[in-house]
Amino acid sequence: MRFSGEIDVGVASEAVDVITDTVLDGNPVRMVVDIGQVSLLDSTGVAALVTAKKIAAHRGCELVVANPAAIVREQMAVTGVLEFLTGDDAPPAPVRRPET
Repeated sequence: MRFSGEIDVGVASEAVDVITDTVLDGNPVRMVVDIGQVSLLDSTGVAALVTAKKIAAHRGCELVVANPAAIVREQMAVTGVLEFLTGDDAPPAPVRRPET
């Protein structure tokens, strides 16, 4: 499963619904959610992924979030969910801000 664009307050509940429906309908043992094309992950997006992972786990499915872009990876690290969502405890690479 892949997401792109922004996972924010406007779409967070839809993201949970899509993941949950896939888990309930397909009954997978493992699901990878590729967020490599996600450019923004706000606090509601983080909460959505955490909720989806917990729902999946309750149904016996290991949900792993994969390929976060550097800025998204940094957001997950700052909020303390990087290892929980990705299984990766490595610190995020520094994000370079554009020079102005």
